[in-house]
Amino acid sequence: MNQLLHFFVKNKKNQLLTSEQEEYAKFLEATGKDELGSLDKIWSLTGTYKKNAHAPDEVKAWNRLQAEIEASQSSQRIVPLRRTWIRIAASIGLVVSVFFLLKNYTPILGGGKTVYVENSTKQELVHHAPDGSLIRLQPGARIAYAKKLASQAKREINLEGSAFFAVTSMPARSFVVHHQGTDVEVLGTRFLIQEQTLPEHLATIVEVEEGKVAFWESGSQDTLILPQAERGICVLGDKMKKEAFDLSQGNLPKHIVKSRGWALAEVQSAFFAWTGVDLRISSSVSSCSVTGNLDVSSPYRLKNSLEDLGYEVTLSSAGNLLVGSSQGCPGVSE
Repeated sequence: MNQLLHFFVKNKKNQLLTSEQEEYAKFLEATGKDELGSLDKIWSLTGTYKKNAHAPDEVKAWNRLQAEIEASQSSQRIVPLRRTWIRIAASIGLVVSVFFLLKNYTPILGGGKTVYVENSTKQELVHHAPDGSLIRLQPGARIAYAKKLASQAKREINLEGSAFFAVTSMPARSFVVHHQGTDVEVLGTRFLIQEQTLPEHLATIVEVEEGKVAFWESGSQDTLILPQAERGICVLGDKMKKEAFDLSQGNLPKHIVKSRGWALAEVQSAFFAWTGVDLRISSSVSSCSVTGNLDVSSPYRLKNSLEDLGYEVTLSSAGNLLVGSSQGCPGVSE
């Protein structure tokens, strides 16, 4: 039984991030417990699940596991060989089934050094991660990540639900999203992770707008490399598949604004709705109109779009934009 429990703890420990591993190590040192005696701590760090019809009941599962452990350790009676093998088989089945239930559902990170964000509204929620990455959470989605995300060599985020990611490129610092037993890893790109309920199955779907991502089921060697305009689909336990899709017709959120005589105030509203970042308008261009395609998905992209139309745009260190022009309204003759 102890060998099985060691197997269980080892696999649960693999779900911990660096900050949680440090917390777990400090717990062992402070309490003097060995790994088997710290099952409740491992459970508390990784045992919170998405509450839906497919998720395991963590309280019942924990109580069953704990009762089985206590029964196996406290019973000193000599039982017939047949009953011994029945108990061993039941213990193996319980531990393995709990392990695979946990493996297939993305844990929400625990501990005081974790940031939690949940979109409880009926609209998309814009969130800026500490590393500068932009995350658009769809209604009901939630994420969790270490507070020191920007300084981590491996930036990791747990996601429940669906979200769009515009990842800040940091050479040698990968960005990994864990979602319902799957993992998506990138260095710098823009992609959408969707949670969809197919007939009798829960699927994770990844659509890549720019760059390239690696997509795999946790613990599997089957990895999809998805470049721009490719979609990956994973149903846990089944073979993964990928397919091409039209960027203009996929599920990616639309961020190219086709403005036709828009006032800059309208551009300001569209930009804030997409990024949550303010666009300041100089009085010299407050009455100007804009005609052209504008990318409102980030300060850098909107800056380039407006400069292509003849505006002078300044990007502050805080990420805010100031638009103006020393020549009056661009494209308008005096």
